[in-house]
Amino acid sequence: MAAYTSFSGGEDLALSLQPTTDLFEAELWQKQTSEAVALFDSADNVTIGGARDVRQAVDNS
Repeated sequence: MAAYTSFSGGEDLALSLQPTTDLFEAELWQKQTSEAVALFDSADNVTIGGARDVRQAVDNS
């Protein structure tokens, strides 16, 4: 999955994901995924193009 990310922040997040045995957490993740898919399917012009990794700037502030 990390290979399909658009920037380093997404890649790091994808690489850090771990399975869960918590049913509530699994259902929450599925709901969030469904909402993201619905958002991207809702319009042709919805993108995350131009997203930037701002973690270093946040850490420095």
